[in-house]
Amino acid sequence: MKPELNPTISRYFESGNQRNETAFLACFAADAAVVDEKETHVGHAAILAWFHRTREEYDFQSVPISTSSNGEEIVVTATVSGNFPGSPVDLSYRFVVSGGVIQKLFID
Repeated sequence: MKPELNPTISRYFESGNQRNETAFLACFAADAAVVDEKETHVGHAAILAWFHRTREEYDFQSVPISTSSNGEEIVVTATVSGNFPGSPVDLSYRFVVSGGVIQKLFID
């Protein structure tokens, strides 16, 4: 059963899986930060570069399987499958959303 997601987070997963970079980038504040694989990407240009690099390198899809809240964070667990060792894996996506856009995203 698909979890009910915050609309911004739902657009994040849908646009990412569809590789729609315009819709994906619109999910983020101009000064948003993404932390993934121990690297921090700040701002639209860095997030777009991260988007392209990870999709090209791993050719992955993320399917949300559960969601919860932890203070200001919305935590989504997603099954990620693609071109990487150990695929598929369940990863935690910790979002801070404000004003309808993602301010911070931590993936672990």
